[in-house]
Amino acid sequence: MCNVIFVILISILLTGVHGRTIPAHQQIVTTIEDKNGQVYECVDFYKQPTFTHPLFKNMSEVKRPSEYAVQGGKYRDIAFNGNGCPSGTIPLLRVNKNYSSEELKSNGPNICTAVVRTRTDPNIKFFGGEGSPSTYKPVADGPGQWSSARIKLQNGPDSIEVGWMVNPTLFNDKEAHLYVRFTAGQNGCINTQCPGFVHVGSEVPLGLIPDHYSQRGGQSYAWKFFIDQQDDGNWWVSMDDDKYAIGYWPKTLFTGLANAATEVEWGGEVSFALEEKVLPEMGNGRFPLYDTKSSAFMQHVTVVDETLHNVNPTNTEKFKSCQALYGVIDAGYQGDYFGHLILFGGPLLP
Repeated sequence: MCNVIFVILISILLTGVHGRTIPAHQQIVTTIEDKNGQVYECVDFYKQPTFTHPLFKNMSEVKRPSEYAVQGGKYRDIAFNGNGCPSGTIPLLRVNKNYSSEELKSNGPNICTAVVRTRTDPNIKFFGGEGSPSTYKPVADGPGQWSSARIKLQNGPDSIEVGWMVNPTLFNDKEAHLYVRFTAGQNGCINTQCPGFVHVGSEVPLGLIPDHYSQRGGQSYAWKFFIDQQDDGNWWVSMDDDKYAIGYWPKTLFTGLANAATEVEWGGEVSFALEEKVLPEMGNGRFPLYDTKSSAFMQHVTVVDETLHNVNPTNTEKFKSCQALYGVIDAGYQGDYFGHLILFGGPLLP
């Protein structure tokens, strides 16, 4: 009888609130809701998905969030109205658990980007990038469609990025969500869908929805993002002027990006199936103009150069992978308010 009771108790502990099985390394401590009603599972910091990766064989070397020098203070209750996850845990948004990196590649064989990027020069290295994309909610309705605005750093087969993304298949809604993404050779994924990103910040969770969306012709809102290679060699993602730390990709995850990036880019990206008749929107769904009221934009675009300072990128070029569909404008440095300004969006209406 005791054995039977023990088995039942274990079964209950390993089953989520909706009856689904939770992997042993992701057993939840509690669940909470954010301001938008999204449900997050509070998971022990050391039991987040990334720590199943072989590169974390010696867990004693991994610090808890409070031990990181770059961990900022309270972030004005951006998500949880002061009732976040318990100390020692991090929030993981409930998403489509079956969404994989392969689905990211295969569901939308047509990838369109409209970006400004640094010109490739093997003698120039970058150790970070900054940008503030205006927050919009572009329509991406078709099977496998998604739309993002992001900063991306790359070196050979490795890339890392941060921004917002509308991805109904992954997030189960049509809102824009805070996301990170990496590729390391043939592997990679969004957020914590696979081992890779170490989620440190507990008050700015991945999957966060903006409090306000920009309105075409009206008020504009933006999120400010940083990617920096810190003294520990890891690539850190942070947000806001105070650089509140969200988390990092370990240096040992990469080959090309192990030491520096060779390219930084800013702008939009969409994906859709080749047979789709209605294209997903990028930015605010309109082709860009030299007007921040009418167009989606990325302001305060900078790179971290070899002096480890954030500087205005000067040797840049525009790149569009789908020439006639989506557009991008490099407006250059526009003074202190906008800094280096990029405008992007689409599709081009017939």
